[in-house]
Amino acid sequence: NDPGPDMKDRLAALLGLSREELALAACWATEPRQCTVLGHSIGAEHLILERRRACPMCIRETGHDRAIWQIGCLTHCPEHGIPLLGACP
Repeated sequence: NDPGPDMKDRLAALLGLSREELALAACWATEPRQCTVLGHSIGAEHLILERRRACPMCIRETGHDRAIWQIGCLTHCPEHGIPLLGACP
């Protein structure tokens, strides 16, 4: 569920992220079978929720993942152009 603005601010502070960085890393359930990713409502059927996917180069550079990587039709990192990994190599 969406934790609300106060909890998002506290979570961002705890993680040392800006609110914008938290929004990139988070996926909030807004209603049954709907999630907010990067501020956009997306049906859960379009997301990969059973496992995390990642760009190893982004993880190496920033140390955290991105919510956008969970969008099912996205197969490559938009920043680096390499395939997203669904498991540790």
